[in-house]
Amino acid sequence: LNGFGLQYRAEIASQLYLSATIRRDQNDSFEDADTWSASASWIIPDSGTRLHGSIGTGLTNPTFIEQFGFDPSTFIGNPDLVPEEALGWDTGIEQTLFDGKLVLDATYFTSTLDNEIFTAFLPTFETMAMNATGESDRSGWEFTLLADPTEDISLYGSYTQLDASEPSGVEIRRPERLASLDASWRVFGGPLQLNLGVSYTGESVDTDFGTFARTPVDAYTLVRIGASYKLTDTVELYGRI
Repeated sequence: LNGFGLQYRAEIASQLYLSATIRRDQNDSFEDADTWSASASWIIPDSGTRLHGSIGTGLTNPTFIEQFGFDPSTFIGNPDLVPEEALGWDTGIEQTLFDGKLVLDATYFTSTLDNEIFTAFLPTFETMAMNATGESDRSGWEFTLLADPTEDISLYGSYTQLDASEPSGVEIRRPERLASLDASWRVFGGPLQLNLGVSYTGESVDTDFGTFARTPVDAYTLVRIGASYKLTDTVELYGRI
């Protein structure tokens, strides 16, 4: 694989930022491919508001496992396997408040995936990687919050609402809801910093490899607690649970 890229970036009046990229991939095993992307960001003067958006295409060649299998003795290669292709775009608005101490952002995103690769389980108990015939669609909203209420405290939060579907129904391993909150406190500006992170992953569906049927997966929450201590200007000790 040899890749060649060309990028253009522009800044206009210190408020409008544009970029565009094109890429050419030359493959030995697959057809050569072209992908592209473009983005724009406009900071509305004296408002703290930034409008942003992007659009682009993507391509993923079949992996080594998808071409040759995890266990070659039970895998049948597919000479007709082609790369996955995607087109996606997003648009959103960001608002900065209280002299930069609080930043809020809301973004809508959508993408369409063609030729999605999946593993087919054959009646002979062998497997084969194949391309799906229909499109796989993903869209949703993402909300983020970044706050620095004091010089020593930082907060970051996000929430994502996702709708992911494929011809057979809901896309597996794609939770409808995701949320997270991370906080850090440099205790009174000293060498000790405390960290707390909470991540929520909503309900989803997955494949039960005992029955090869779809089965629901419960929501779960992950909590991370950590601390770090600055021994010197260049050495820091940290631990995490």
